[in-house]
Amino acid sequence: MQPVKPLIIVEIVIIILSMILVLLSLIFLDRFYKERSQPLQIKTDLSEPWTTLEQPLPISPSIASKDIFSQENVRFFLMSFFYAVHQENIEKILGYYSEQVDYFTSGNVKHKDILLDKKNYFKKWKRPVNKIDSYISIVDTNVDKEKLVIFNIDFSAYDASKSSVKKLKASNKFWLRDEGGQLRIFREQQERVFDETKTKH
Repeated sequence: MQPVKPLIIVEIVIIILSMILVLLSLIFLDRFYKERSQPLQIKTDLSEPWTTLEQPLPISPSIASKDIFSQENVRFFLMSFFYAVHQENIEKILGYYSEQVDYFTSGNVKHKDILLDKKNYFKKWKRPVNKIDSYISIVDTNVDKEKLVIFNIDFSAYDASKSSVKKLKASNKFWLRDEGGQLRIFREQQERVFDETKTKH
């Protein structure tokens, strides 16, 4: 029996190493595609609307979904809106409104009027928190590209002038319009169902 030539041994080793590399590559690719195939996980705990998103949505977000008034799109819109309120970011807040708004009991107002109202609001109330604590009802208004959105909130904020904390529950109504693929509020109403003020000692 003739001894195996060194060259043949080297060739065998190279073939074995090549097979190992191919196997490792296949394992890596399998894991990679499995991870890529997992759906994106987005936090949607409505108990903390200002921290539910990894990053807050942009002003009046343009929605890619075919149904701009889907439960998911409307919920994200509201969460982003209240995130801007919590940040006291008036510029962002204004971006969620139409140019003309039927605003609470003030009737039809424009952005400059909402701007003044929000400035006064944030002078009085510090660190405002709005927690959505109900199902978001989306109601057809029989008007194209418009919906009525109804939901409840728990609100709390600090009144520095009185050293007190304001807490209330309210039923909110937002009338939303699809304006060129962007949701905007064109009417807003609120009815308080519980109101409490606690003085800090």
